[in-house]
Amino acid sequence: MVLCLGCGGDRGLRYVSSAIYTCKRNLDTSTTHCISQLALAWFAYFLWPFKAFNWYSILVVQETDKDELPSPLYELRQQLLRQQNYRCPITGVVEMGHPKLPGDMTSTLGIFHILERPIIGFEKFDFFEPITREIIENYFPTLDLDSLPEDPSNAIALERNTYTNFTDLRMSLKATANANEYRVETYGECLWAAPLPEVIVIKEADPQYLRSHSCVADVLHQSGAGRVIDKILGCLPQRTSAVHPADIIDLQGVLDILGLRYSLVTALQLPQLDDGVFV
Repeated sequence: MVLCLGCGGDRGLRYVSSAIYTCKRNLDTSTTHCISQLALAWFAYFLWPFKAFNWYSILVVQETDKDELPSPLYELRQQLLRQQNYRCPITGVVEMGHPKLPGDMTSTLGIFHILERPIIGFEKFDFFEPITREIIENYFPTLDLDSLPEDPSNAIALERNTYTNFTDLRMSLKATANANEYRVETYGECLWAAPLPEVIVIKEADPQYLRSHSCVADVLHQSGAGRVIDKILGCLPQRTSAVHPADIIDLQGVLDILGLRYSLVTALQLPQLDDGVFV
């Protein structure tokens, strides 16, 4: 959490450092147990919600035809396509039906929101619990998740494989020394529609949003939590619109349903208590 902190500034650093220091100063229990509890809390209420939320958002995109998008999203997609010259800025894949060069691949480009608003659907369901919001507010103090813009500063039109890699937090964009230039960072295996250039130019996206996305991806990868969450999500039913966000927001509930209640506790060498995992 400390090493990957890319945009939290001094406040974010103080938050993580003080949490770890408090564990070491806790005289009522062992330091190892306290640190394990902290790790489990960050896993369950920070990393899991981000990863599971993106997992859920992919199914919404997969089941929504571009011509059926709500008017604001349809207009955003058209704006992004015009600004990007109808190309995915990462793979160079061209939007179907538009001029291309010999050898160019074509596909239907989808809208990738760099950061998703956690309140979703007509019922205004909040995907992030209060403790999750508290962690995010301390770790990314300059972010206001409820006011994330629905414009090109927080969205990119991407080829489908690239969209999935981004949304699954299997890749991120790292800023270079030059403004608006990025390099692709991958975590594990990723499918690509075309070879990637060394430098990606994205002018409209807000660098803060890209840094925040990259930070979460880094923590997931370097901690190994991403692989664990992928395995848990892989045990869930196939992604369909029948899956309600309430069914996956609660990690302990998911583990109970899958019969994995104590697997994570055992892995972290935590005591198995009768009244729940997160104690």
